Amino acid sequence: MATHYRGERIEELLEIIKEMENRLNAIEADPFSQAQHTELAQGYTTLALAKAKLTSLQGEDCGK
Repeated sequence: MATHYRGERIEELLEIIKEMENRLNAIEADPFSQAQHTELAQGYTTLALAKAKLTSLQGEDCGK
């Protein structure tokens, strides 16, 4: 498996994913808080991007 993706190590991506999943699972959202909705959206975006980078990185080694 490759060890880097645009300068980020796999371990860093895995740590980001773990941290964001833990944070997002611990939040009890207030349905009327616009600021909290924005923070949640940013958190899920960060999580999705980290997972996409990891998936892309894993795909690079599958064909080699």
